Amino acid sequence: MGAASDAAISQARILAAQQAQRQALERIRSLKPEGRIALGLEPDTANFLTKIPDLRLQNGDRFIIPTRPDFVYVYGAVNTESALIFKNGQTVSDYLKIAGVGSGADRDSVILVRADGSALTSNGNWFGSISGVKVMPGDSIVMPDKLDREATWSAVVRNAKDITQIFYQLGLGAAGLKALGY
Repeated sequence: MGAASDAAISQARILAAQQAQRQALERIRSLKPEGRIALGLEPDTANFLTKIPDLRLQNGDRFIIPTRPDFVYVYGAVNTESALIFKNGQTVSDYLKIAGVGSGADRDSVILVRADGSALTSNGNWFGSISGVKVMPGDSIVMPDKLDREATWSAVVRNAKDITQIFYQLGLGAAGLKALGY
């Protein structure tokens, strides 16, 4: 009976992981491109108008300089997805502490989307972390969910092991019943 419950638990874990992946894909599919062009301006540039690169505009193009937002947006695997008030000098780590990082968060894959549309990501190592990067007004911090990226071969081997263990225990149970004379 222990093997059957282990198999049921394994099956439930697989179903939960598949459901989480489906939800993540649906959320990504629902995102709409904004058509922004990242100009590559330094965030702390005081007189950015002189730093705007030469752009060739066509009929119908619009060049919009929005008002400076007072918020930083935090999305994904955090306790509170929200717009937080911008505070000068705060880092990605500071805003994630305020929003609360969820238990299923992939802390190594944080994405900082700048207000101009450019994005910064961690390289997956300690030196490539963006947790200490200063956040600017209008930036968005995305904390992705941790996905189980098990290789297909590993899943096949693990499932084969589970199935053989079930048959082994069924065989032991049958041998025990035979030895008892049933």
